[in-house]
Amino acid sequence: MRKITDRIFCLQSESGALTYYIDDKVKVLIDAGTLINKHVDLIILTHCHFDHIMYLHELKQRYGCKVLCHANEREAVETLSEKTLSWLSPKKILPCNIDATLKDGDRLSTGKFMLEIIEVPGHTDGSIAIFEPKQKILFSGDTWFGNNSVGRADLPSGNQEELLRSVGRLKKLSWQNHICRVKDKHRILAFSCRVFCHESQKCS
Repeated sequence: MRKITDRIFCLQSESGALTYYIDDKVKVLIDAGTLINKHVDLIILTHCHFDHIMYLHELKQRYGCKVLCHANEREAVETLSEKTLSWLSPKKILPCNIDATLKDGDRLSTGKFMLEIIEVPGHTDGSIAIFEPKQKILFSGDTWFGNNSVGRADLPSGNQEELLRSVGRLKKLSWQNHICRVKDKHRILAFSCRVFCHESQKCS
């Protein structure tokens, strides 16, 4: 587990996707691509793809944590529908019940951080990003990897036009600097928001 900034840590899954742990009064995991040996109160899913839900069932069983996602991802996670791409997973994935759904503008307090939910359809129709406006931290999921590097839109429920609109929305946020995934290391780039991107995709 690698420290990214105060109280925020990064873990990499066997599939290469990134999971983020917020060690605050409320212990939050953003996505569930790997196991963690620290208590978890809440899991927020950026979307339903297998590499982001691979250990969701095990984590919920172990910690009794609540799981939140966008309404459009709920059925896929609970039934492991085609939308999850579960057949690509290196391990067997089990379905998991969602405790509540999220929508644009929802806010969740962890103690130090206030997490704002932003709907960013395109990679999937229920993709979300998570923004912390005071610290200017953005968890962009697989929607945007920095500059003109964006997620795929050719998978079930994906839409290229919606994806580009979503990326445009994220680019308008108040920025400071940008932390992204580059060849197994994190690199700080001179943009305007700390952006935590998923997967080993280069941010140019």
